[in-house]
Amino acid sequence: MNFDTIVVGGGPAGLAAAFFLKGNVAVIERLDSNYERYHSICGEGISEDAFASIRPIEPWAVKNHVTVTKLKWPGGKVLEIGSKGYILDRPKFLNELKSRCNAEFIHGNVIDVKDNSGSYDVILSSGRTLTCRYIIGADGCYSVVRKELFGPAPLRTISVKHIITGTGHDGSMTVELGERYDGTYKWTFPSGDNSSKGCMASADPDIKGSVRKMPIGPVDEVVKGNAFLAGDAAGMANPISFGGLRIALIAGKNAAKAINRGNPKAYGRWWSLSILSSKKFMKFHERLRKWSDDDMKNAARPFRNGHLVLSAIMAIITRPWNINMYIGCLFAFKFSW
Repeated sequence: MNFDTIVVGGGPAGLAAAFFLKGNVAVIERLDSNYERYHSICGEGISEDAFASIRPIEPWAVKNHVTVTKLKWPGGKVLEIGSKGYILDRPKFLNELKSRCNAEFIHGNVIDVKDNSGSYDVILSSGRTLTCRYIIGADGCYSVVRKELFGPAPLRTISVKHIITGTGHDGSMTVELGERYDGTYKWTFPSGDNSSKGCMASADPDIKGSVRKMPIGPVDEVVKGNAFLAGDAAGMANPISFGGLRIALIAGKNAAKAINRGNPKAYGRWWSLSILSSKKFMKFHERLRKWSDDDMKNAARPFRNGHLVLSAIMAIITRPWNINMYIGCLFAFKFSW
């Protein structure tokens, strides 16, 4: 075999896997000059807690420290949630992670993957064929590994856009909800001395930045034989917070651990037990898509006094039909970024 493990995709999930993998490892990345631009489109926020799960990876290339997330509801209600974390310069962070990987990096476009019952052929557009015992598909929304070895795609693909503005910021991450965002939201994050703004591509014509695809609604299988899916290839981004960076890094680490131990099924068990694999998050997302601005105003009304715990108790008492929505929102923002 050419390699023990081939990782297809050099984003967060792929590089985290390469960082932790042992043996003869190759990482295949199709992007070249567009790599940094692509990885500058959203996905920069990550919590302090995330790094406890991926040590010794550290928060390299921090642009800003954040302590608060503000949720802006229709009608003007703003709910503040304590959330300590970082805004990273994502391309610099990934380049630093790459520099610490003991792997061969190959620039190429994977066009086919074949299962040879014990090994995999990875075919590049250049005509070159590589073989391996294990393969990790970390190749994003339109994953070739998923298509050729697994089958169904994630449930929904969203186009998101992002722009850096010169407007400054107040140090918080701000999330604005509303029916116009179709189950998603508009965000304003710190970005150095500037602000980063973004939303679903069709929701705000005033944001004219770069666009990327985000799949949500995880696939049913993340491991099949000696083949693995991680990050966007598996639709792992949370359908409520749309946080994908943390789970991609953790998934890459766990895929590598399973391979290093010669126990691929351990990766599947980890994902099935992860709170972020719960199908309830996608149900929350689909319900939110049906809510009007008035529905959102009503759901947010108990939080008018600004005390999160007491307000949450009041919300559950007075609006028990929304209990899964309140709990889902809290869990998504606590565990997924």
